[in-house]
Amino acid sequence: MAMAISNRACALLLLLLPAVALLLHGQAARSSADFPLGGQATVPLPPGPHQPRFAARAALHLDGNTGNLVLVDAQNRKGWQSLDDPTDKFLRGQHRRLPAYFIASNVMSLPFYSFELDDDKIATYIHVRDASYSYWELAPTANRTMASARLDGSGLKMLDAQGMLVAQISPPVKKTPLSFLALGGDGNLEMYYYDAQHQKFRVSYKALGLCELPLSCGIHEVCSAAGKCKDFSAYADRPARAGNASSGPCYGAGGEACMVHLRGVTTVLRTASPLANVTLRQCVVQCASNLSCNAALYVKGNASVAAADRGVCSHYTLTAGAREVTDGRRHRYSYWVKKFSAAAGGGGDGDDVDDGDSSPGMLGKILMVCGAIDVVCAVVFAVLIALYFRRLRRLAAAVDRVVELQQGEAEGAREQNSSDSNVAEHN
Repeated sequence: MAMAISNRACALLLLLLPAVALLLHGQAARSSADFPLGGQATVPLPPGPHQPRFAARAALHLDGNTGNLVLVDAQNRKGWQSLDDPTDKFLRGQHRRLPAYFIASNVMSLPFYSFELDDDKIATYIHVRDASYSYWELAPTANRTMASARLDGSGLKMLDAQGMLVAQISPPVKKTPLSFLALGGDGNLEMYYYDAQHQKFRVSYKALGLCELPLSCGIHEVCSAAGKCKDFSAYADRPARAGNASSGPCYGAGGEACMVHLRGVTTVLRTASPLANVTLRQCVVQCASNLSCNAALYVKGNASVAAADRGVCSHYTLTAGAREVTDGRRHRYSYWVKKFSAAAGGGGDGDDVDDGDSSPGMLGKILMVCGAIDVVCAVVFAVLIALYFRRLRRLAAAVDRVVELQQGEAEGAREQNSSDSNVAEHN
């Protein structure tokens, strides 16, 4: 139920749901004799004590073709619907046949989340472009099959074909009976109860903690054991000079793709079909050579078996969901992220990882370039200074020649004047 819809509407809707249990069970709507409705199959909601105009703003509408019960406002906009998918709410009293799915209300944004109920498991997923990853799952024991789901005041119950309880999700502490289950905008599975005293819905249960959510931190960050987001550089090993898979190798054509190991890190994301019985080197090399792979998780097999050097490998297009290993099995997990060098043109669709540790080769290249620039600048400066002083010397020589010419002309004029005066005296 959308939070913008009045709490009064939610409470009245919960009271009406038991009366239309068959409709919510997925059957087609029956005649109006079973559920008295007006000519437009609409039940106007009565005004609440503190909401005199509520009846003019919201109503329950029954679709006679599908049996869908819809809560609409005065502009005929849907605030909640019982059957049509996608929806993000599961109300108390609802009974859904499987498979069923729920999608977070911000479905127009990317990535988005879904809560899917199948006959073998229930799980939450994050969807990014063409890729989907689960980050929370619950499967029944002994490979039992689930046929339907029902939400009551104590939690979500998964039932088999005979109506027997197979699995359930319940708040650890018994509180006020639950009102509805919702898939939050952050991908968390939440259960709400109605606080009559304050006339608002409150969260009674959250399935996941902060670091168990796929986007609790950024796509280049790790969720630490303390619940803080730290950059990849805090966990990254330096890329090795030699191609040793256990010490941080760089793989890829011409060294363009560098796989960086993050110490003591895993991811909450799970792939549908991981690679089994592979070595660490195979896992990392395959991700480095795959343009769509930006992260890889390698989980070592049981050390007691003969092939202890083999394990399970998962490849990801998304580097989100990274978190510290907190269960004491750090040695089993090996998480790698792809970093693109400058030669690759900064590829990777924005998912290249800056681990903050410059390799010696790259640092040497930077120093060489800076040194070459300094030398060129010094040479140019020296040439300009030499040209400047050379021009000064030329100007000084030209001035000296002009002065000498002027002095010669003056002496010639004096000699001419003296000769003219001597001639005049003889006459």
